[in-house]
Amino acid sequence: MARGYTPDVKSEGATASSTGFKNREQAEETAYARKQQAAQLAKLREQLAKTEAEKARLHEEVKELEAKR
Repeated sequence: MARGYTPDVKSEGATASSTGFKNREQAEETAYARKQQAAQLAKLREQLAKTEAEKARLHEEVKELEAKR
C-alpha cells in the first residue's frame, strides 16, 4: 500500500491565517500609519509656523507703509 504524501490542508498557510499573526500585522500597520501621520503633522506645523512668521512680517511692513503716508 502506497503512502499518500499530500500536504495537510489545515496546516498550509496556518501562519497567515492565525489570529496572533493577524493581530501583530495589524498592530504593525497601525504603528506605521501613526508614525507617518506624526511626521506629516510635524511638517505641516513647521509650514504653519513659517507662514505665520511671514504673515507677521508682512503685517509689520503694511503698518510701516501706512505710517509713511
